[in-house]
Formats: sequence, C-alpha cells, structure tokens
Amino acid sequence: FDYFARQWCRQGKSLDLLDEFSAYIRTEKGRLDRKEKIRQRKKTAVAKAAQIRATGGLRPPSAKAPRLSQEERMQKLYGEHVDEPLPVDAAETLAFLNMMTESADSIEDEILTNACEVDESLSEVLKTVYSHMMKTFQQPRFKKKYGFCRQDQAEAEMLLVCHVHVESYFANVGGESIWNRKNRSMAGLRNLIDNGAKIYNQLRDKHFTGFAGAYDDCEGLNYMRQLTGN
Repeated sequence: FDYFARQWCRQGKSLDLLDEFSAYIRTEKGRLDRKEKIRQRKKTAVAKAAQIRATGGLRPPSAKAPRLSQEERMQKLYGEHVDEPLPVDAAETLAFLNMMTESADSIEDEILTNACEVDESLSEVLKTVYSHMMKTFQQPRFKKKYGFCRQDQAEAEMLLVCHVHVESYFANVGGESIWNRKNRSMAGLRNLIDNGAKIYNQLRDKHFTGFAGAYDDCEGLNYMRQLTGN
C-alpha cells in the first residue's frame, strides 16, 4: 500500500482512491499470477530433466496412446466392413462405357440433332451398377464420413427403387447432410439412364429455354427436376 500511496500522490488520475486502489490490486494480481505460472513451468521442466538424467538419457514412457498406422486409423474410423461384390461383370460394364464414349465422339452431330435412348441391356447394367453404389454408400463408414442423419434413412430406402422422384437439393446449401445430397445425386443420375435422351430432345425442341412454364409438368426441365432433384 505504501508503494501505491506514493505512486498515487505523483500520478493519481482522480480523487477516488478506493477505485484506483482496486484497479491497482487487480493489475498486481494478474502480474503475480503470470509470474507463478512461469515458475511452475520452470519447476516442471527441471523435474523432467532430472528424470531423464536418472534414466540414462532416455525419456520416460509417454502416457499418450501409441501412434496408429494409417490402416489402423482407417479401421478405427470406419469400423470393420465387407464390400459386396459388384452384381455385374466390371470388365463388361467398362467395355460398354468405352463403347458409348467412342460412339458419342464419332456421331456428336447426330446426338445433338436427336439423342438416342440407351440400349435396354446396357440400361439394366448401368442401373444395376448405380443401385449397387447406393447400397454400398449406406455402409457405416460412408455415413460417418459424410454426416448421415437419422432422418435420412427413410428417404434412402425409398430411393433404392428406380424411377422414384428425387427431392430438390442444392450442392452447397446447408440444412441437409452431405450424405443425403450425394445419395440423391446418384439416384438422379440413375433415373437419367432411361429418361435422359427423352428429356434432352424435349429441351432441344424448346430451344433449351430455362423458363419452366414452357414445359408441361412431365416434360423437359420440370421432368428433369422431378427425376434428379435439380
């Protein structure tokens, strides 16, 4: 208090001695607390150094859990799982896709004039592949990674059926889980296997206008939104 009294006589900012003294006490307490923390850290460091010297230069065993390998971390994160085999021949499916790509490159003008529907046998293969992807996506590892919510389950089971309309969604808007948006995206792409060419031709006939009123409810842009969600 003597030190404060001398300082106050020389630098006092007001006549309210009690308020200034209270502020001084708070400042001093903060300074002393910081000094005490520094002292405790130094004391801990000295104790650790003495322990290391006592063990012949070896650090004492850490209380932390042992570091896991990448494989162990992945297993802990996703849990044990078994991937179901693809229900169609993967090489055959890839060959179909390559054939479609080559055909599209060679007859691009014809496709722009009149998009043709996918062959029925190929359509079934592609829909089977997408359905398999959606079933696999329901594994716990994917649900955990992409923020699956309990309320997503009923819709997910419904979307496993082909040609079910997909609820509207937006890729970068909150309010829905990322898992649900990805699942809707796969369902929408699967729906386009059978209906994509028809929708394209309807859009072309309307000169690709983005005005929804130019199309009937089950036509063009409106039908695409029903089947894909966007």
